[in-house]
Amino acid sequence: MTRVTSQQSQYQPVYNRVSAGGASDAKAFATAVLLTFTSGMLALIGYVMVGVFGVILAIIGIAFGLMWWKEQHKSMLPRDVPGKSLAGLAVAGAVLFGLAALMA
Repeated sequence: MTRVTSQQSQYQPVYNRVSAGGASDAKAFATAVLLTFTSGMLALIGYVMVGVFGVILAIIGIAFGLMWWKEQHKSMLPRDVPGKSLAGLAVAGAVLFGLAALMA
């Protein structure tokens, strides 16, 4: 005769292996926001200065800038963004915003 027994399954919680923690997620979010904002500011300044041709030039500059960013950090939104890079991006965004405000 065969005995039927039930095995107790040991539940192993699945953790998010992409995230390195809350601070890392906040830095990645801030990086995404600042990259988008800074790119938009470059396009706006290009439009204000030269018009449609300025936007085209700005888009080319944005593409090269984003390629440089990816080359420096090995990813567009790295898991652990260095604080120095995030601060530099924030300063660049603030300077471009100030420049756009002065031109308006």
